[in-house]
Amino acid sequence: MQYAEVQSIAKKTIEYIKEHIHPGMTLLEVRNLCESKMLELGADSFWYWDVGAFVFAGDETTLSVSGKEYTTSDRVISENDIITIDLSPQNGDTWGDYARTVIIENGSVVDSDDVTNDEWKKGLQMEEYLHEEMCKFVTPETTFEELYYYINGIIEEKGYINLDFMGNLGHSIVRQKNDRV
Repeated sequence: MQYAEVQSIAKKTIEYIKEHIHPGMTLLEVRNLCESKMLELGADSFWYWDVGAFVFAGDETTLSVSGKEYTTSDRVISENDIITIDLSPQNGDTWGDYARTVIIENGSVVDSDDVTNDEWKKGLQMEEYLHEEMCKFVTPETTFEELYYYINGIIEEKGYINLDFMGNLGHSIVRQKNDRV
């Protein structure tokens, strides 16, 4: 299976969960639905500590934990909530990695353009801005180190904080788990 196919599993899973997530669900229910869907779509395992879906909601979305320590909380999704879902499907030696933020307002999933919570909307706009800046900045000659300092500079300049437990903005996708950087 090729990388694009494994990424497609993750993308389809996010679309699926956006249609099925609702207030009253626990984060464990969301995780189980995501993991079951990825297996149904062709994943044969999950590369990040055998966790297929890292799911956080509300103030937990600011947490960054190693998969080694991750446990899905018993939190229940509310009528107005922010949920982050990070998927790690694997098929054979091919890994996928796909994370998205899902916003629920007045009991329903809303598109990012329709979010009314100002804090959430600004965060989503900042994410989009960082992506645009990355696309403008990166050339075939750009090193990951240069990109790291450039994007972290923008994050700091705009008054945000990189909350990743290792200070990362991303990571490599490799064939052997021990080769990750």
